[in-house]
Amino acid sequence: MECYICLLERAIRIANILTKDREKVLRVAKEVSRMLMEEFSFDAVPAHLGTIREKMVSEILGIKDPYHQIKRDSNTLAMTIARDVFSKIDLSDLSYETFRRIMILSAAANAMEWFIRGHEFSLDRFESTLLSAEHDIVIDNTRELYDIIKGSKTLLYVLDNAGEAVIDRYVVSYLRNLVEEIYVGARSAPILNDITVDEAREIGFGDVCDDIIPVGDFVGVVLEKTTKEFRDIFERADIIILKGMGAFESITEYNIEKPVFILLKAKCVTVARSLGVPQGRLVIKRIF
Repeated sequence: MECYICLLERAIRIANILTKDREKVLRVAKEVSRMLMEEFSFDAVPAHLGTIREKMVSEILGIKDPYHQIKRDSNTLAMTIARDVFSKIDLSDLSYETFRRIMILSAAANAMEWFIRGHEFSLDRFESTLLSAEHDIVIDNTRELYDIIKGSKTLLYVLDNAGEAVIDRYVVSYLRNLVEEIYVGARSAPILNDITVDEAREIGFGDVCDDIIPVGDFVGVVLEKTTKEFRDIFERADIIILKGMGAFESITEYNIEKPVFILLKAKCVTVARSLGVPQGRLVIKRIF
């Protein structure tokens, strides 16, 4: 039941930030409640319901990208922090030890998300979150990930949140030294604070990967709804790295016959319980 409460609460919190019109906030609360009463079940995928909720909030408030300013602020701050953090790492060192350090930073960057029940995030704490990452990882399949990447030709890396994606740009730049081809997946259009293809270009992904691929305008990875371009790369890739809880919730609905790894911070109690880890800890896990 935690998912039901969180799905509703998140809609109300962002509506309160974006408008002072109490009637619109009430309408958001009522219509999202009505949707959840009809669609929610113990078998429902939270990422799917989150997509419906976000499109409802956007339509009711008349705002195409409700997280626009949050995303800009996240990217601006993360650029300063990323320069400092990665200046202390030799990105030409392809040893397992450096690889592991960089992948743990990638997982820790997934902390940059708002309005999740039980997870309070502030931009002021982002740098300390990255610096303490080594102590927070509880599922660590980086050795297996490293070995598979070294034997792969094509890698698909699917982004999650703005701000976090600034860290991912350094990660992708590093991984490019280990594979012949690397593609990056980003949202086709605004959804939550996920980074879009256009925003990924703005922060420089075009310089560090072979192409930025539009995934679709939904939370997570819903293969039957993704773009043909994404499905083609998904099929062709030797290994896939997915970021975030939405990707974990959605991709585990499938059977994938190739290596797929998830990197995330278990920000909510439901995902933490599903993974068998304490809430708030970091996960680098092979799921297929």
